[in-house]
Amino acid sequence: MAKTMLSQSKISLHSLRNDMLSVLVSKLEGSSKLAKQTGTKEMIKKMSAAAAIFNEARNKENTIGSTKASKDYYTLLKSRYTALSGVVTAALNGGVAAEKKAAQSIKDKFVRISSVFATKTDAIAKLETVIVGFRTLPESAFETIGGTRYLDDMASIIKEYHAVMSKRIDVKVDKNNAVQKARMALIETIQGVTEAIRYAQVCLDGAETELVKAYNTVFNEISTALKQMGGHKKEEETTE
Repeated sequence: MAKTMLSQSKISLHSLRNDMLSVLVSKLEGSSKLAKQTGTKEMIKKMSAAAAIFNEARNKENTIGSTKASKDYYTLLKSRYTALSGVVTAALNGGVAAEKKAAQSIKDKFVRISSVFATKTDAIAKLETVIVGFRTLPESAFETIGGTRYLDDMASIIKEYHAVMSKRIDVKVDKNNAVQKARMALIETIQGVTEAIRYAQVCLDGAETELVKAYNTVFNEISTALKQMGGHKKEEETTE
């Protein structure tokens, strides 16, 4: 009987921007409760520990090298997302059947504001993922409730954000500091997790099938997000 195997061929860990690497690991951690084998569980613990060090290093670097511009973009995007949330809520409670139907379809793709903007470090990447979900809906859904301009505004602001932040000189210090070392350590532990899973599937008669299915869903979600964001590059490359 064919075993369900892990598939991450569409994602190159070494090519992921740092913010998207954090999002990927966060999603993997969310699915890791399905792990059954001791070896897999131990590698997942190592991944989580490495992720904590990586995120701490990133937060420290961002605190030292952050600019007023990045804070302004964060605030602006949060206001637009909040406004879209208000439009959706109004349409749900407005009593117009067509608007309520459209709003409900958007709400199903909506992620809580407090979750998306929990930290400045990952807010942009999280919002990009949410927008990818929104783009799977018919444009008419947003047009019906008057939310198109908020969606387009956010997409435009994010594009401008990446263009502006790519010119930041201070981020180049990343290349030789703790962030890069922590990044490589994290990637190595993710590879360790995938190797442990493959061992379980091949040598232990598909012992991690439930985890594999969950992880494959995560990899597919990230792959789809990356495609719609226009490909993926290392954060240090996009900031040169």
